Amino acid sequence: MNETKATQLIDKFFEGATTLSEEQQLYDYFTSPNVGPELMPVRQMFLDMCQLQGCEPTPKAQVATLKPRRRWRRIAAAAALVATAGIIATLWFSQRNTSDYEIVAYGVRQTDRETVMNEVERTLGDAKSAAPNVGAELKDAFGQY
Repeated sequence: MNETKATQLIDKFFEGATTLSEEQQLYDYFTSPNVGPELMPVRQMFLDMCQLQGCEPTPKAQVATLKPRRRWRRIAAAAALVATAGIIATLWFSQRNTSDYEIVAYGVRQTDRETVMNEVERTLGDAKSAAPNVGAELKDAFGQY
């Protein structure tokens, strides 16, 4: 059956004017693999009605099932290996460059505890001696009250 004939029978079917023979022709058409793309929206309806009538649709080609692949396990193992290597590298390099005392003074990196502490004490002493006398500056700015 061609699409034109099928379209005419479908219109007649929706008007309720088809004979049992014409309905069987529609069922046969929609169970065949050569249904036109314009008629695909109503195909499932006719297949369902065909099953209600007791007819069996023509068997579709069976799709060969493939065994589930185990590739995801390999990918997961590789990802875990890369993540572990990244964590180890990060910890290795961060531990390697860490010391308890470190200062860069005058462009020179110092990690000796005594040298670092002396520099800190000297800097704090400079900060204390250079600290302005806030009270004296306020009196000077606003006069004596």
